[in-house]
Amino acid sequence: MQGSYFAKKVARAFVTIWLVVTFTFIALHLSGDPIEALVGDQAPPAVIAHYREKFGLDRPLWEQYVSYLSSIAVGDFGLSMSDQKPAINLIAEALPNTLRLGLTSFLGGLFAGVILGILAALNRNRPIDRFVMSFAVFGFSMPNFFLGILLMLLFALQWRILPSAGADTPWHLILPAVTLGTHFAGTFARFTRSAMLEVMNKQY
Repeated sequence: MQGSYFAKKVARAFVTIWLVVTFTFIALHLSGDPIEALVGDQAPPAVIAHYREKFGLDRPLWEQYVSYLSSIAVGDFGLSMSDQKPAINLIAEALPNTLRLGLTSFLGGLFAGVILGILAALNRNRPIDRFVMSFAVFGFSMPNFFLGILLMLLFALQWRILPSAGADTPWHLILPAVTLGTHFAGTFARFTRSAMLEVMNKQY
């Protein structure tokens, strides 16, 4: 029984990955000609033809799709069209900062959300409860890109106390971590409050 359940989960994961990869392939071809974006629409036809052949874009679409799937299956993500570096190397370079940002925002949101949820549950129907719930609604409904722009305008441009870009120091992590962590904090605060109120209303 457990083996069948595990097999279904693995099969579903593979189908999901295949759908995402296929959608990405289709979206890239519908978004425009990548060669024109690379060399410009004023480039000579010989240059455009050279790059089409180099990246395999002169082949039929089904051949490109098969080559695309087979390359991904063996871990070959090709070359970056902008700087001709292996794409896997670019991913590896960005991965540490991505993991650090994701972990920091998640743990910060978890800590703040649990604390706020406990305070809201212990002060049910009081001003602090309404404030926490308002923050929770704000947290999981505010788009991250819009909140990030607001924080940059306020803390980086207006007050000039935090950097707006980069990853050199821990100070560079604050604005993006707060931007992403606000969503986690709002979600955890809401669920923590509900769970605590459910337990507090029991007979024991």
